[in-house]
This record gives sequence, C-alpha cells and structure tokens, in this order.
Amino acid sequence: EREREREREREQSHFSRKMLTTISLSEWMVSPWAFALTQHPNNTNDVGGRVSRESTTWSQQVEDVYNGNHYDEVDVVAEKKKTLYHHHHHPTDNELYLENATSIAFLLVEQIIILLPILKEAEKTTVPSLLSGNNNIIQMDNITITLDINRTLSSGDEAPQGLKNGGGKGEVRETVNKDHNLREMCKIKSVTIAPEVLHVNQSQQQDQQEQPSIFQSLGLLLLKLYTRQDPLTSDWETSMYNNDGYYNCESSSSIVGEDQDATNNQDGTSINNSNDDSAEFESDMLRALSFLDSENVEEEEEQEQEQSSIPIKRRHNEQMMKQRHNSYSLTELSNNNYTIFSRIRNRYLSTLLLPTSVCRLVSDLIDATTAATTGSKKNSVRKTKTSFTSLHDVLSDLEQMVMSPTMFLHELRNNATPTTLPTTLKLDFGSKLHGRREEISQLMDIVDDISSLRVTGPLEIVSLGGYSGSGKSYLIRQVGRYLSNERGWIFIQGKFDRLRQNYDAFSVVTSAFERFCGQIDEMRENNNNDGKGNNNIGGDDNVEYCSRVSTAVLEALGRTGVDYLSQIMPSLRRVVNDVDYNISGDQSGDDSTSAATGGSSLGGYLHPTQTGDEALMSQRRCEYLLCAFVEAILGVGRPLLLFYDDMQWADASTLEFLRKLLKHLADRNKARKNIMFVEAFRDNIEVKENGNDPVYNAMTSSMESYDSVNITKIKLGGFSKSSLNNILSSVLCLPRRVTCPLSEMIHQKTMGNIFYVIEFMKTLVCPDNNILTYSLAKRRWIWDADSVAVMSISDSVADLLVKKLLCVEKAVLKSLIMASCFGCQVNVSVMELLNGMEGIDNMVQNLEAAVDEGLLEKAGPLFMFAHDSIQQSVYELTPTNELVKLHVDIGLMLISKSATVSKGLIEQIFASAVGHINMALPECPSSSSVDGSGDGGAASAVEFTSSQHIVFAKLNLKAGQKAAIGKSDFSLAEVHLKAGISFLPKNSWTDQYELTLQLSDEYANVLYVQRNLDELQSHVAIILNNAKCMGDKIKAHEFTISAMLQKGSEHLALDHARSVLDSLGFPFPATVGSETVKGIVDSLVETTMAYTPDQLRAFPLMTDKIPLQAMKIMSAIRMQHTFSSPTLFQMLACQMMQLTIKHGLSVESAEAFANFGYCVNAVLLNYGVGYRIGKLALVILERLKATTRVARVYFLVYGFLSLWKEPLQATIEGLQSAINTGLVEGDKTITLYNQSIMCRQMIIAGFNLSETRDKLLRLCWEMMYDKSEHIFSPAFHPTLGDLYVVMYLTGESTDEVYSIFGISPEENEKKLFERYSATNNASVIQLVYYHRMLKSFWFRDYETVIECCEKYVTFKTSMKMLRITDIIHIVFWGLSSLILSRRRNEKELITEGEEAHRKMEFWAKNGSKWNAENKAFLLEAEINFAKGNTAKATTAYEKAIESAHDHKFINEEALACELFGIFCIEEGNLYKGNELLEKARELYEMWGAKKKARSIFYL
Repeated sequence: EREREREREREQSHFSRKMLTTISLSEWMVSPWAFALTQHPNNTNDVGGRVSRESTTWSQQVEDVYNGNHYDEVDVVAEKKKTLYHHHHHPTDNELYLENATSIAFLLVEQIIILLPILKEAEKTTVPSLLSGNNNIIQMDNITITLDINRTLSSGDEAPQGLKNGGGKGEVRETVNKDHNLREMCKIKSVTIAPEVLHVNQSQQQDQQEQPSIFQSLGLLLLKLYTRQDPLTSDWETSMYNNDGYYNCESSSSIVGEDQDATNNQDGTSINNSNDDSAEFESDMLRALSFLDSENVEEEEEQEQEQSSIPIKRRHNEQMMKQRHNSYSLTELSNNNYTIFSRIRNRYLSTLLLPTSVCRLVSDLIDATTAATTGSKKNSVRKTKTSFTSLHDVLSDLEQMVMSPTMFLHELRNNATPTTLPTTLKLDFGSKLHGRREEISQLMDIVDDISSLRVTGPLEIVSLGGYSGSGKSYLIRQVGRYLSNERGWIFIQGKFDRLRQNYDAFSVVTSAFERFCGQIDEMRENNNNDGKGNNNIGGDDNVEYCSRVSTAVLEALGRTGVDYLSQIMPSLRRVVNDVDYNISGDQSGDDSTSAATGGSSLGGYLHPTQTGDEALMSQRRCEYLLCAFVEAILGVGRPLLLFYDDMQWADASTLEFLRKLLKHLADRNKARKNIMFVEAFRDNIEVKENGNDPVYNAMTSSMESYDSVNITKIKLGGFSKSSLNNILSSVLCLPRRVTCPLSEMIHQKTMGNIFYVIEFMKTLVCPDNNILTYSLAKRRWIWDADSVAVMSISDSVADLLVKKLLCVEKAVLKSLIMASCFGCQVNVSVMELLNGMEGIDNMVQNLEAAVDEGLLEKAGPLFMFAHDSIQQSVYELTPTNELVKLHVDIGLMLISKSATVSKGLIEQIFASAVGHINMALPECPSSSSVDGSGDGGAASAVEFTSSQHIVFAKLNLKAGQKAAIGKSDFSLAEVHLKAGISFLPKNSWTDQYELTLQLSDEYANVLYVQRNLDELQSHVAIILNNAKCMGDKIKAHEFTISAMLQKGSEHLALDHARSVLDSLGFPFPATVGSETVKGIVDSLVETTMAYTPDQLRAFPLMTDKIPLQAMKIMSAIRMQHTFSSPTLFQMLACQMMQLTIKHGLSVESAEAFANFGYCVNAVLLNYGVGYRIGKLALVILERLKATTRVARVYFLVYGFLSLWKEPLQATIEGLQSAINTGLVEGDKTITLYNQSIMCRQMIIAGFNLSETRDKLLRLCWEMMYDKSEHIFSPAFHPTLGDLYVVMYLTGESTDEVYSIFGISPEENEKKLFERYSATNNASVIQLVYYHRMLKSFWFRDYETVIECCEKYVTFKTSMKMLRITDIIHIVFWGLSSLILSRRRNEKELITEGEEAHRKMEFWAKNGSKWNAENKAFLLEAEINFAKGNTAKATTAYEKAIESAHDHKFINEEALACELFGIFCIEEGNLYKGNELLEKARELYEMWGAKKKARSIFYL
C-alpha cells in the first residue's frame, strides 16, 4: 500500500518544489537519494548543518578562522599545511553514500539515546534488559527515514533494476548521473524507529543472555547499512560469537581468497566489484594486509602476555620475518587468531571500498558486549580497550565523521599501496585554531564593529598576553590571513627581538609599514601582469585602491615628507612613483612653502645634527611623518590590522612612539575607525625577571585613560584536556575516545602549552624513540602507552629542543647556531657571506635542510626560526664565553667581506657587523668612561688590539650618526654611541681628542632628545672639563642652556647664556632700560630699512666661527622665555641684527629679522616698518632654504606683523603653512603655538565656529601630553579657554570637553592665574580677561566688558606689544563704552569710544583697510548714535555692514546689523529694525553662534 501511495505521488507531477518523503532504511539504501549530495557547508537544514549547529554556538566567520578556511593562492606556508588529510577533491559515489549513511547512523543513534529512558519509564524495567536482550529492536524495516526533497523522480523515470534488486553501485552511478540535480535536491531530515518494536515483553527477555547486546545489534545493522546489502551469511553471522560469548575466528570463509572475485549475499545475488579491471591489484593488496596483520596482533593481547621488555616494533619485526620465512598462505593466516576488526576489514575494505574508520566503528560496536547477569566468567564477554561503553561515545564518533568526513571517514586518497604511507604520512597539526574559538570570537566582534563603518567609535586596541608557546602569534596571523583574503583588510606585522645586538627596535615599527608599501607595490605589479591581484577583492578594486593610497600619501606628506620617509621605508617611493609630485593640494610641499621646505629632505637631515633642538626636531619630524602616513592610508578606506609581536622586548622610546601614534589616531574619527591594533607579549616569569614586565611597560596601559580608546585584554593559557584531545584526534585522525588516554598523559606533561605539545609529539615520533608510529596493518597511529607515561619533559621545552637539535647533522647545527646569532630571522645574502666560518662552506644549503626539519621557515630572502623558543635553544647551545667570540668573529667576517656586497645591502651588513662586535662589551657601558681619568677603555669579553679599539669606536660613531640623522632613531644611536665611547682607549681625551669630542657631543645630543637631563648634566660637565677651547665647548653650553629651559629654569638659562656670550666676546647686560632699548632700535631701523630683498639675496654669508656660535646661543633664547623681562628679548633681537649686519647671514638671521620686526612694533609702534622687516625675514628663509626655521619665523611674521597690512584671512593661510612645515620639520613646540594663534585669529576673522571648535578640540588633544600626570603644553590652557569661548557662543554643553581633559572653564582660569604667579607672564592673565570680555560682549553684558578691559589694560602696562587680541579689546571697549553712555547718559564714556575710533581709523588709512575699515565705521556709527546725529549714524551703520560683508567678516557684519537694528527700533522704525535683527540672526547662524542667534529678540 505504501508502494502504491508513493507511485501516485510520483505521477501527480514531474517536478515538485518541496516535499517530505518517508521511506524505510532498506528502501533508502537502494534509492538514488542514497547518493545525493546532501551535506553542504552552507545548508542549515541538512544533518551536517544541524550537527554543526549543535556542536558549536559560534558564528560562521569564527568557524572559518578556526578551521583555517582562508588560504590565498600564494600562501606557501598554507600550501604546506594542506596535507593528505585536508586535500580537497570531488567526492565519488561511494564516498557520497558513506557520508549519507553516516548521517543516518548519527540520527539513528541519537534516536536510540532519546528512546531508552522513555522505554525504561514505560516498561518499568531496567535498561540492561534492553541492552542485553532484544535483538529485534533494530531491524531495517523498523527504521524509517524522512527526506526533504525539492525534486523527485518523474513518472517517466523508471527506478533502475539494480536499485530495486540490490544492485551494485555502478548502476547507481549511472542513474544518479542522469539527473545531476538530484545531488542538490535532497536533505535527510530525521530517522525514526517504530515505537511498537521497542516493547520488550517477558518472552523476549527470557533468552536475553543468548542474544547480542544493543551494541552488537547496532554494529551488525551499520555493517549492513555501509555495505548496502545484507552481506553476512547466517553461518558467518553466528560464528561472530559463540555460546560462551567469546569470538570464534576460525571460519576461513570470511576471508576473500586469492581467486575470489565476488561475495555471495544471503539471497544469492552477486555483488560485483566496481573495478573489475583492478581485481588482481585488490587481491594483492588484501594479501599484503593479511600478511601485515599477522605481525600486529591486537594491542590488548600483547599487553596481557607481557612477554618481555623488548619494544613492540622489534617483536613485530621478528614475527614478520619468521612469517615471511615460513611463507604463510592466506588460508593458513585465516586460521590464526584474528580480531573482528581484521575480519571485517579484510572482507570489505577492497571489495566494497569500506574505509578503515567504518571497520573500526563496527568492530568496536560488536566488541562492546556487557557482563552477563550470572557473573560467571564463562558467560562474560571480553572487551578491548577501544570497545564502546556508551552510546554517547558512538554518537561522538559519528559526529566527527559527519563534520569532517575527509579526516575521520574516508580513506586517504594517495594510499595506492600500503608501503607508501610511512613516507607520505607525517604528523600534521593543520591550520585549525583548536580551543581558541572564544578568543577568535572576541577578535571578530571587534572586526565587525570596525567594519560596520561607524561614523564615531573608539580606537580598538587588543592586548594579547600569554606564556611563550601559547599560540599568540599564530592566532593573530590566522585572523589576519582571514581578514586579508575574505574581508578585504590589510594585514601587516612587526616582531621585536630579544638579542642585544638587535637594538634597532624602531625599525620594527617601520618594518610593518614597509611591508604595507610592499603589498601596494605587489598589488600594482600583479595587476600589470594579469589584470587582477591575488586579493579576493579583485584586480580593478586593487588598482583603484593603490592609486588612492598613492595620492593620499603624497597629499599628506608632500614631496619633502616622502623623500625623508623613504630613507626609513625604501618601498614608499615606489608607492607614489605613479603620482605627479606637483599635484594640487600638497600644502606641505608646494606653492608658498615648496621653496622653504625643498631643502629639508635633501639637505637638512643629511648633515650632522648641530644642536640639541635640531636633533629633537629631527625625532619629531620622523614621528609626525609616520603618524601622517598611517592616517593617510587609513583614510583611503580599507581597514588595517596592525600587529606587533613580542612587545616585551621593545625599548621605552619605541613604546613611547607607539603611544603617540595611537593617540594621534584616536584623535581622528576617520582614521581610528579603520584600524585594529594588536600587541602580543609574554607574561611569564622570564620576562619579569629581566625587568620587562608588560603589566607595567606595555604602552597600552597608558592609553586606558583615553575615552576614544577601547582596550580589549586577552590572555592565552594552556589548552584544556578537552581541547587538547580534539587536537590529537584531528592530528591522528582517530576518534576522541581513542585518543583520550594519550591526550591526558600529554596534557599532564605539557600543561596544554601547544608548542610543548607539538615538540613532545615530534619526540614520540622520532625514530630514536619510535613510541608513536603508524601501523600499516591497522591503518592508524598506535603508541606504547607505558613509554609515553615514563617519557619525561622539563619545565620548559628547551630540553626537548636540545635533544632534537643534537640529532641534527653537525654542519646544519653549526649553521643554525650562526643564524641564531642574528635573532629570529636572517637574510640569505648575509649568511652567504659567512661561508668558510667554522669550516662550513654551504651555509645556505644547511639552512635549507633545517627548513625541511621544521626548525626554520623561508619567506623570500629571509630564513626565520619557526618559533622564538627554537632560536633561543639553538643560541644557548654555545657557552657564553664562546658565544661572545662567535659574535665578534661574525662581525669581523662581515666587515671583511663588505666590499663584495651590493650597494643595497651594504648598510644592512654594516649595521649587523657593528652590532655583533658590540656584543663583546659589557651590558651597559657608561658615559663616564670618557672622563679623562685614565680608565676610559671599558673591559670587554674579547681582547682587541689598540687599533681595533679605534676602528670599532669610529664604526659606532658612524652608525650612531646614521641612526640619529638618517633614521631619527635615537635609541639605536644611544646604543652605538655608548659602545663607541666604551671602545675608546685609556687617556682618549689626550690620544684620540677629536674622536672623543665628536662621540661625546653626539651622545649629548641623544641624551637631550631623550630628556635624560640628569645624565646630560654630568656628561656635559665632562666635556667642559676636557675640551681644549671655547669653540669645542660651545655645543656643551648649548645643551646646558636647552636643558635648563626644558626644566623651566629660565633665569638660570639666561644667566648661563650671558656668561657664554661674555666668553665669546659679546657681552650682554643683565638689565637694560626701555629708553636704552628704544635708542638701539631706532638706530638699527634706519640701517635695516636700507636693505632691499635683492640686496639680501646677494648679502655675504656668516663664516666666522665665533659669531656663528654666538648666534646659536642667542637663538636658543626665545620670546616665551623672556616674558618676565621684555627688554631682554628686545636686546637679544637687536644684538642678533648687529651680528648679521656686521658678519653676514646665517640661518639664525631670519629669526633675527622677524624678532626685530616684532620689537619695532612693540617699542616704536611703527607697524609698517615692522611688517617690511618681517617680509625681509622671509627673503632670508628662501635664500638659505632654512626650513627648520620656517615655523618660528612665520609665527612672528603672520601672527604679529602681517595683520597690520594684510587681510586677516591671509595671515591665517600663512600660519597654516607654518604649521604644515613645522610638523614636517619636527618643530612641534612652535607648531603648537602657531596652531593656537591661528585658531584665535579664526574666531576674530569670522570663520565657521563649528570648524574652529573641531580644530581647537584636536589641538587641545595634541597639547595634552599626559592627562593622568597633568602634563600639558604651555599653550594648552590658553587654547582650552578659546575652546570654551567658542562653545559658549554655539551653546554646546562643555560636559564632553570636561570629560576629556578634566578641567572646567573655572578651573582653567585658575590654572592661568597660577601660571602667572609662577612666571610673571602677563600675557596668560590677559587672555583670561580677554575670554571673559568676549563672552560678555556678545551677550550684551557691557558693564562686565568694561571691567575686563580695564583689567586687561592693567596687565598690558608690563608688556609693550600689540596682538590681535589687543585690537579686539580696543574695539569692544569702545563699543561697550558708547552703548553704556546712552543707557546711563554718561557723556564721558563717549571719550573711550572716540579713542578706539581714532585708532581704527588710523589703522584703516595707514595699515590694513581690509581689517580695520568696518570696525572704524561701526565705532563712528555708535558715536553719532550716542551724540544724537541720526543721519550720520545711519550712513555709518550702512557702511559698516557693507565693509564687513565685502571683507568677509560675517561675525562683524552680524554685529553691525544687530546694532543698526537696535538703533532703528529706538528711533521708532520697528519694521526696518526687526528686519535688520532678523538678518543679524541669520548671519549669526551662518557664523555658527547659535546661542547668540537665539538671543536676538524682535520688537
């Protein structure tokens, strides 16, 4: 009836969209659905998908990273990992059937587990009665399968006879191939056992002891299922066990004979071999397997026999030789004691391609009998160690087969003959990240947050800690590969080194970005070759991305910046070589600053650093350019994963730069949303003992206080027993229950450290131990459990590695030792230069052999140790005293062969050689070795000749200068300069004076840059005591003055500068009166104004050494250092002008002219002359290409001088140019001042307040050096005051700003008052009243305005200067006085307004009409309004509005409209008055002053 029903369903339609079909298991076995491709990774409704969901709760991307499903085409390492277990292929029909049958078996066992408790409850009987008694509960016809079919066989498709009659799989192949869609259209939904057959009555239980258990019944059923028919004759089936419960293996009919081509079924049908033409081969294979099986008697029997302590392998070999000698036939072998596994395997492995895994599963089920109820040994059944004891274990085995059929179900594809397996099958730990799903999920959650393209969000930092060997690096690299190949990310990394000769830690930072440039170049090259890149995003996208990166980098850095940074990252030049260098928008290298900055990259940094300030600027230049580079590439669009490994070896200066880089990115929304920064470090005792505890030294700890930073801390521990068992199960391709005892022993020894596990497993496989071997007969890995248990392992993996290394060929080991002296990686070309050392001629070939051993990896021109622990173990094989000598020999060998290397490699060879030679020195050479006491030469571990000492000192001097000047890496420079000083011989100040002086001066530079001011002071004292003349002491004096100024000791610095100038013959008075200064300024003005720009372009240069030294000393004293004594700065400016006029131009002369122009304004109030002198300063800059002075000169010219003649908006452009150049040149301090005054002028010039607020907020971020320690730039508090004023006008809440900086407006004013008390700097207190004045004036609190203006003037009496704030102070004081004069009817207040009007009118006529005209008209209008001159007031108001509009002062246009509207209303013209007020409101809105706009009321 069911058959007729299915026939009617087939006749109803040719196609069916979807339907559920239920058939019996026996029917399914002969149906085409048995060969359908049902298990797709993307299908969520099939068995594999359901098992996957039940076995894990992780997302698909987590599983992809976990499984390593992200290899690209060029990943050589990944290709090596694609071993036999992971080889991808299209499944055959037999494999499809096996996979489907396994899915059914899984669901069947799952159903049995569910029903057993129900049966126990329903029948009130015990489970053992079911387990031991009822052989009929699992029968083919009692099991039904529900299929989800999207397409069925049409009525015209006749089921093949072979399927109906149990035909062979060849016929199935033909039918299924008729309609390939069948493979895609069927899913196994469920398996059901008929409930009525589960009823167990007493009659069924009475003979339960003579019935097989449920395990045996299940085993026989699965055997029938997998073989696709009932293959067992009744005799064979009953002979599987006898009445005593012991196996009877004497039936020879169970083994296929030599001439047997087929096996008969119970019903007599023939099961043809699918490969008839290979019958002879299969017979030969079976013969070999049977023969080999005779040598591998079951493990449990061997252990029970306990014959002797002879290793298993030797006993097996002896037995095999004996059997080979006796020439057993297959028939004779069949009479021996074979296991159930052997019988099943020999019968079905070849004829039906039944895999070993299925044979093992079935045999372990049949073996899994339980004790009889009588307890008699005769009625008990023996178990093997692999026998099942629980249905849950069966389910676990089947789950592994379903989830990973290639690994746990199918046979290996290349097992053509058993003898090939030992040479092709090795332990492979694959690419899975076993036990790390939680960590992967954490990382991928961060990735998803970044990839969601949020407008705002924190900078994501991941701090990854763990012991050495815990898999930190591998975890991040796997995630990086996945993101790169599947998500379009860019993955770059750097790795720090522990060896002392590799102190170039800063190069590790830049090496990551050098790799980025290499990837861009590779993308472009791949596109040129084949039109598309290897990246999965595609060739066209890669081309566009490369082009955008090139443009963005050049726009951000400019030509100068690219040239400079290319010295550190050579590949950068290739990134931008396809972009025109003269592109528009390059603010740092074109137009007004191109000439000024053009000499920087080609001149500035190639010359030795002259002063401490210039050295500091060099470091800051490098830092700024790198930050700008990273910001530029992040702004292009693709996210970046930046990974630095082994951060515990990074030095303090490198960590500080990384902190600055992250802070820079955190302040920029567009950049921080496109990067994930990951640091990995060791947190074991070894690192803490060396003083590098990452808990305190990791730079991310200082970032936790930033609101725009989110730090995720992950700690990798050892694997749990369960995770380790999963790993071993995958590696050995054995079920988890089989590997569980082994994994527990290994976990006990390794504590789950994966590196220890791998090395320990390799030790077990090592031929010398042979504890873990692959059995050809059993077709699986086997091990000697007792030997594993007694195998020892130390607290570290070092002993294991040492034992392994000692087994390596001697020449290979020597080559490895020399390679380990270079750290974790070494260039092939460098190793080739060492040929001949230690009698080794084939260095590279030996390292290639180490690659084959898994000790090294090779990537391009680099050999890399597979793990840090390997490098450390190799390195420590050599005793310490011999190791130092080896380093020196390597250094000397490299120097001797340096003349033969290519130009591109010479720098690397040179640096490496010097580093090796320095290993002979003590750990921390001291600068006191050059104190002239006679003990200058530091004791070294290797004896050198006096000439070698001198050579090594010179080499280190050159290396130190190269690091400081060429790379701005002052940490590396410090190492080399210390080493150079240590190599100096005794009495070096006498015997090697010039070399000693040069080393000492350069080392003083480094100390100043690194702010090691205490050591600098003692070091400079040594120089001053030993230098022969004043000229040789001048640099030491410069460092002393600069250090005092950095400490805030301005008075001491000024006194020291005065004493030095006296020594040079240029006496400088301690005090000077203002009248004296005015006389000197007057006399110099006439001389200075006589010079034209052309004359200065031809003016002689300063060549005398003494005046040059005096100019350097005086230029160290700047305006901000002289606020307590204004006349001192004016005298310095005058004296520098006198030296320039008398001795010629120097780079300091541009500053001299700018300073003098400022003094002319302050002393003589002659703004036109001051402006002209300032313009002459720019001519000197252009002539000398003194780009390092641009920011300082522009600060005075555009911040104080040009505004009297040029439009205020133009001065802002000049300040922006100064900022760009100052950042490129590294003059950060003066650049911050430029930014601060530019933002202040933007507020006055009417720039949009929202944009100004953003600039001010970012600037405050830049000025906040350390929030927790309250360390800020000197310009921070004045700038924060400007920010609060802007926010007051916009009406924004200051809570966010307060949360960032922790300083309220009131607290900020308090800080400024405290600073005034400490420094007597009146300008800061003036800014307090200036800010109060602005907020009061714009909201019509004119009484407070006048109070603030009076306070402002009070402090102004001590400072004769005129700034942009002074101008606004005059205008607002005048307007407020005139308005109050009307309100109070106080005519005397009109005088203040008239005075302000005269100043603005004079400025408009004799200075900048653009800046002053509208202000003068507005004051004129208010004066006439106060005096009652209505007509004149109306005309002046209209002119003020027109002038402000024409000159782009939108804020002052709004003010004029507001005051004019009030005038009209008071005069009775309400309509026009309200119209003007509405216009004022609109203009205030356009300006961004929304709060002010809301304060406008109509009458």
